Amino acid sequence: MVAVNAVCAETDEAAARLRATAEASFQRLKRGETGTVPSVKEAVDELGGVPEPTPATLDEDEWPRAISGSPETLAGLLEQLADRVGVDELMIQHTVADHDDALRSHELVADAVGLTPR
Repeated sequence: MVAVNAVCAETDEAAARLRATAEASFQRLKRGETGTVPSVKEAVDELGGVPEPTPATLDEDEWPRAISGSPETLAGLLEQLADRVGVDELMIQHTVADHDDALRSHELVADAVGLTPR
């Protein structure tokens, strides 16, 4: 099993916007700042803009800190990472400030990889 920081939204661009929270949180940790998770707006402001969408294909030696994408993009990225590491289980973690956005991200990922609700 491998864990990956991943967030999903309806489009690659919307997912990249949500990923800004994780990126800004990481920058804060590098500066030794701990505390609350920034909102998307705060994160985008701190980063100086919305991060670029994660490419649909990762370089062979690339292991990104966080990935994001539409359901189709993210399903492909998760498959690439699982194949690269040789695992059949992935655990998704994420840093998303808004609970509704986080829940929707999980719903979209689950649907994209064929999981059914219990």
